[in-house]
Amino acid sequence: MLNRATEDAAAFKDLLTKIQRSPAERIRAACSTDPEILAWNAEVDRKKAEKALRKVEAQMARLRDEVQKESQR
Repeated sequence: MLNRATEDAAAFKDLLTKIQRSPAERIRAACSTDPEILAWNAEVDRKKAEKALRKVEAQMARLRDEVQKESQR
């Protein structure tokens, strides 16, 4: 009887921690084992990184041009 009460308390605690998670954490935990979702997330992350890199490179090019114009004055 004591063992069952201990198991029930552990199950209740586990359930309570799952409920207290934010919706994003619950979705992430549910999806973290599916290989298709992991591949999709990796692709999305790669595209975001490429986009950020293009923005930084464009900014650096603008700054180089500006420095070059100022140095010619």
